[in-house]
Amino acid sequence: MADNGKRKSDHLQGGLAAKKAKKQWQVPKKNLSIPTINPGDAGIWATCDMHKEGLCTVELKNFFNQYADLIYGDAITHGTTVQEQNLDVGDDIEAEINKEVQGMQSSKQEALFVPVKIDVQCVLFFKTREPVEPVSFVQRICETASDDKATKRTRFVKRLTPMTRMGKATEKGLEEIAKAVLGPVFHGGGTSALKFAIRPTIRNHHTMKRDDIIKQVAEKVGKPHTVDLKHYDRLILVDVYRSDPRVEMTELDSRRLPPPGMLTAPVHVQTYPYLQQYISSTSVLGLQDLVQQTMLHPSVEVARVEDRPNHLHPISIIHLSNGSCLTLKAGPSPLALLLRHERCMLDNEALTLQVLGRSSLPVPRLLKYDPTCSRLGSPFLLTTFLPGACYAELQKRMPAFQCAGIERQMRLLNAAIGQYVPSANNSFGLVALAAANRGHRTWKEAFTEMLESVLMDAEDLLINLPYAQLRDALFHAGGALDDVREPSLVVLGLSDPRNILIDRQTNTVTGLLDLGRALWGDWQMGAVEEAAGSKGSLYTIYHAVVAIVKHHYRRQTHDDELDARKSLTTALEQLAPTEIR
Repeated sequence: MADNGKRKSDHLQGGLAAKKAKKQWQVPKKNLSIPTINPGDAGIWATCDMHKEGLCTVELKNFFNQYADLIYGDAITHGTTVQEQNLDVGDDIEAEINKEVQGMQSSKQEALFVPVKIDVQCVLFFKTREPVEPVSFVQRICETASDDKATKRTRFVKRLTPMTRMGKATEKGLEEIAKAVLGPVFHGGGTSALKFAIRPTIRNHHTMKRDDIIKQVAEKVGKPHTVDLKHYDRLILVDVYRSDPRVEMTELDSRRLPPPGMLTAPVHVQTYPYLQQYISSTSVLGLQDLVQQTMLHPSVEVARVEDRPNHLHPISIIHLSNGSCLTLKAGPSPLALLLRHERCMLDNEALTLQVLGRSSLPVPRLLKYDPTCSRLGSPFLLTTFLPGACYAELQKRMPAFQCAGIERQMRLLNAAIGQYVPSANNSFGLVALAAANRGHRTWKEAFTEMLESVLMDAEDLLINLPYAQLRDALFHAGGALDDVREPSLVVLGLSDPRNILIDRQTNTVTGLLDLGRALWGDWQMGAVEEAAGSKGSLYTIYHAVVAIVKHHYRRQTHDDELDARKSLTTALEQLAPTEIR
């Protein structure tokens, strides 16, 4: 007989109670302050691998505190000052206890390095307080890392950027911060005339324009100081970004330093002064004197100037009165965002043309190279004219067998260029670096620097790439590059259809438009299809990363980022079974 009025057994009640989780109530903490970035703050920016922000924050906090102890010694502790710790013997016990309690309560507020959470992937920020001076502090870290390259001090950190002062990303905010930061440097007592450069970076911000920022900061510097982006005494960095949807910030500091991790020597960076005017708008009379001095014929006059669009370096065809033509290539536009290897392309091309000057290859002959801005407001190359039509404009309308013929000619041209070897030394790297005795002893070192340079370009714009996997692939498979013992001349981008001039009637290659990426290295770097094994995969990785990064820097309609990412994934998978896993 069922008895519905009876109570259930205790062990059944216990089982049900065990299944039902007990809800825990927590009283919210009062006066909980979350660190934020405010105008007037100083600190240090850091970049790290994707999804490693938490680990990197812990690593950097300990890392900074260690260096603070090393640099500042007993002048500070990470919570209280020495004056607070040196208690007088005559104080009573109650006073000593009160001081200790106050020190414990303010330890977190007075920390030397306070991490601030920002809504940007791979980017961290640490707010600093006196006596820490961000620029000299980061410089000391990088100098120590440069002196001892064998020791890896960090695991997740990629780059450190000191920030002198933060302000709102408005014209008024930029004016205030420029006055506060630049005033003591350029207008302090006894300051002599300095050469300066301004390098702005804009991320996720559409209000302030690049040229307006440059103009406003330059006005705050004022006279007697002059602009010289090649041999500057002071480099002014202006980073404008949107760190939070509600607040826009601007950072302005005096220099950018390399990352403290174990990296190769930094790539040589040569910046050019901004164009006073584009070559396309240069008057015919402005070129007349240059042409007459170059041609050594006073009767030759400039008839007209024709522009060739869609090039990083503006190219102009100068038509002369005697029917001949010259080619003028100028420095890049001031609005162009350059990769690191693109900042010395004119130097590189001028030296490469000197190497190939007496060859029968379809390359122009160098007439004049001016790295200064005294003539046309920009560095420029003046060369002989090579006739022909751009292959990129005709490729889609040409039959397959004609395109195959052009590709066969380019392979032969790449092999012919690869026959050239350095005349002075057997160093590897960009032609300009080797000529300045700044090349590398091995091809592995030069290639590592090249790949690291373009990865740093990608990190500057927070481009989504498998950075850790790429560096691991180079570390494990880099031994394949040791087989290259003697450098050969290689022109990267040689087979780019935009770089090739052809004769429409004979379908033969008549000229090349760009030799700025020439280097001393492995000739197979320019013919990746002929490089097998790990070496071929590494070359594919480099070309794919360059294509991806250029897509984000140029935003061109003919980009092939998707194909480049497919090639990158395939190359990493080919290396994974043998070198990485």
